Amino acid sequence: MKRIFTFFFMLVFWVLLIACTPAFTDQSQSLRFSLIEYKSNLIYEEKGGYGSPAWLSDEYIAIIYDPPYFEGYPQDSRIHLYNVTNDKWSDIGPSLIDAFSFKYGILYMGMLSRLPNGNLGISYHSYGDGSGTGYDETQGIVEYDIDTGIAKIINQFDKDVIGVAVEFSYSPDMNELIQGDFTNRLIGTKLYYIGTNNITQIVPDFIRADGPAWSPHKREIAFWGTEKLPGNMLPTQIADDFDLINVVHTPWDLYLSAPDGSNLRKIVSSVREHRSATWSPTRENIIAFSGIYNGVPGVWLLDLNTMNITRIYDDSVNGLDWSPDGSKIVIVKETNAIENFPKHEYLIGIINVSQ
Repeated sequence: MKRIFTFFFMLVFWVLLIACTPAFTDQSQSLRFSLIEYKSNLIYEEKGGYGSPAWLSDEYIAIIYDPPYFEGYPQDSRIHLYNVTNDKWSDIGPSLIDAFSFKYGILYMGMLSRLPNGNLGISYHSYGDGSGTGYDETQGIVEYDIDTGIAKIINQFDKDVIGVAVEFSYSPDMNELIQGDFTNRLIGTKLYYIGTNNITQIVPDFIRADGPAWSPHKREIAFWGTEKLPGNMLPTQIADDFDLINVVHTPWDLYLSAPDGSNLRKIVSSVREHRSATWSPTRENIIAFSGIYNGVPGVWLLDLNTMNITRIYDDSVNGLDWSPDGSKIVIVKETNAIENFPKHEYLIGIINVSQ
């Protein structure tokens, strides 16, 4: 009897051990990580907010910078450029704003992206017509060539079609687009396919969908989504703040599909605080993302051939992007403690994933 009990105890122990073992490989302590110093950067010191990095070339990484309010009023967003080769920063915000073909009031930049043609893509919102006498709101996507300083609007959206345009991803030939609508960002984000002559919501039966990423290698997209809420609750059934908190903290799943939403398949389940689902520019089977996976925060690499997941950084981040050669990933992470609010501290750094 004692042997049977001992065997049973050991069996239960090993089952629990296997069940508690994270389903991933952890390389977060072995990969080389280098910090980028930004506080000496200039202008606004460490106040304000950094986010949405876009690694444009061997030379430049672009990052959105939102200055703090000035005497209670918002200011135009800026874009800071980090020169990888000489460790220097520059500010292209004013020159970018001046390059627009019409006068803005307050300009918010919501997301940066390295476009398939190598230029910088910028999601923008403008409030006010610049005259101080009227109110005008416009939104869309700007293409900016940092070498020439030329900026042009390549997509502009009517609020009756897309309420709040932020995240976006172009096809390799830039003739098609997946555009996110953040109108109800806590409970009801949507994704739209935009072709030459049509616009269609993809996965319209999902409760929420965001974070589109068009593969640079094939006609396929990755995105985050939630098909059902716990208890099959609908957003219209949210009765109080407790319901809202439960919905907001419901984990997200990562999906692949054709650009129109067909051929849908779930590839990663139950990720909290999700950020970025970004394809490697050189390996068609690798996707990077950030979030809390299996209860563990981190930046992760997913291998679609083996479905293996590798942790490459030991915390969730605000934003990330690949270097054009696929050997490194830049991250931006807010690190300020709540007691220091509203002072912001950020960590900006580079992970070498080629080791």
